[in-house]
Amino acid sequence: MWVAPEARFQGLGKALVEHVILWAKQAHASKVRLWVNRENVNAAQFYRHCRFNGTGNTAIFPAKPDAVEQEMEYIF
Repeated sequence: MWVAPEARFQGLGKALVEHVILWAKQAHASKVRLWVNRENVNAAQFYRHCRFNGTGNTAIFPAKPDAVEQEMEYIF
């Protein structure tokens, strides 16, 4: 997910995450997972605020081999 800088801090990101979580619940999913760049501290903090927790899994971002991503999940 990406929100343009001029649109940040207006609740759009939270609304998008809440909508995805609602959609996943309606589809009877047990969790929602995402990947966030390890260096993007603000994004990781935002997802933690949305009740996502780190899984401990990491991976190299294919489009940028020097970027490490961490997996986060929201469990229902």
